[in-house]
Amino acid sequence: MINSNWAARWATCLITVCGPPGLAGSRHCRWYTHEVYPQHYRRLEHLLVCTYFDPNKAYQQSTKENRRAQIAQAIASEVSVVPPVRLVTLITQALKWQQHQGLLPPGTQFNSFRGTAAMKQDEEEAYPTTLSHQIKLGKRTHAECARFSPNGQFLVSCSTDGIIEVRDYTSCKLTKDLLYQTDESFMMHEVAVLRVDFSRLSDRLSSGSADGEIKVWCIQTGECLQRLENAHERGVTSVTFSRDESQILSTSFDTTARIHCLQSGKMLKEFSGHTSFVNNGIFSTDGTRVITSSSDRTVKVWDLKTADLLQSFKPPPPLRGGDAVVNSVHLFPKNSDHIVVCNKSSSIFIMTLQGQVVKSFSSEREGDFVAASVSPKGEWIYCVGEDMKLYCFSQQSGKLENLMKVHEEDVIGIAHHPHRNLVATYAVDCMMKIWKD
Repeated sequence: MINSNWAARWATCLITVCGPPGLAGSRHCRWYTHEVYPQHYRRLEHLLVCTYFDPNKAYQQSTKENRRAQIAQAIASEVSVVPPVRLVTLITQALKWQQHQGLLPPGTQFNSFRGTAAMKQDEEEAYPTTLSHQIKLGKRTHAECARFSPNGQFLVSCSTDGIIEVRDYTSCKLTKDLLYQTDESFMMHEVAVLRVDFSRLSDRLSSGSADGEIKVWCIQTGECLQRLENAHERGVTSVTFSRDESQILSTSFDTTARIHCLQSGKMLKEFSGHTSFVNNGIFSTDGTRVITSSSDRTVKVWDLKTADLLQSFKPPPPLRGGDAVVNSVHLFPKNSDHIVVCNKSSSIFIMTLQGQVVKSFSSEREGDFVAASVSPKGEWIYCVGEDMKLYCFSQQSGKLENLMKVHEEDVIGIAHHPHRNLVATYAVDCMMKIWKD
């Protein structure tokens, strides 16, 4: 096989030294061979075997710049002009492809003639009040987790039957643009998939299963890019990509949190210190710390480089007394040093990474919260409770602004769309529902 770089250099040298056929008056391009252009071929062969470079011989008593200008002029007469409308068509097709790949948010309007995208005004954050879509899963399966992609294009769910499904959030139907789903081939584990998470660019998906295995997938092809068979000794409770997408943070029922290298598949660090299930783990906003929540009723902050424990604290106890299991922790968009802490109680808290309570939100009811989510700008904090209701708290006022029943059986979790006022809830009633304002 001919090396492409060598071939390119050969062709460049050939044209520069001898000139294209058009220079001799021909209207047809033909490759230089010893049969077609024997004189040019012999001269080129002589130049290549010389032990030194003689510009006078190479450029025929001219300069390199003049020779190039002559060649450019000869080639220009052979090049036809493409109608301008072709360029507009190509730009439009390129934009459609970028939108398909998730590089442009759905609904982005682009003026092909002005060359600028129409700036869409930020949507004012508002709590959901209306059921938009509902998805009925299999009779014997339910979603364990659901996530919107960071680019807002996909809604992915994983379930107890081990199947991971990618949906178009506008219709909630399976995305048929993904050929593997059209062929009824899905991303899968052999056992229940407990958690999924997107990479920052929305092109990859990580999943953790009940047997302690983690897989990394390519969304467009459904191909498994990495398989960590023994990532944990027990079920994986959360998976999170690092910002540069080179590592994955995972937590587990085995009481540990771990960092895995995606290139080598090896475990890089382990955070040990919890005495019960680690329910959730996230990276701090600056990427220097890891924050974990646990059924041992604590939140712990770790140094990412050394895996040393920096802080350990408990949220305020429930009104009934005693400490409560900490379900999850979430970054707070309005302040990089604050987190939202959801424990198994009727209250949820904004806290510092040192454990001080900044603000608390209470339902003033007996039912406990099981999961929470924060709106993209941090204006609203949402909780789903054991009473199958969705609680909508205003971050500004601290009050419960809306309360509505969202499922008929126990709610498992909640997810918020990254750009729109859409919330997804899922429950053991085998339903996943999308709520809008």
